Amino acid sequence: MTQLSRAFSRADSSSNELQVKRSNLNDPYRYTFASNVYIHQGDTTLSVQSLKENDNIIMYFNNDVIVEIVKQ
Repeated sequence: MTQLSRAFSRADSSSNELQVKRSNLNDPYRYTFASNVYIHQGDTTLSVQSLKENDNIIMYFNNDVIVEIVKQ
């Protein structure tokens, strides 16, 4: 799986869209996440609502859709 590390900006659960902070203007910042995305910090499972702005996250993709998010 492809992985990408970014700072979290916000998420919209109704559209399954996650936005991250860009490192430069050419970087994409909107990503789609799977309805059953696995979000965790260590062994603790988190909800998408528990992510806060500027949290460092690692996103794992399958076919350009986020399937796992690890909060650092």
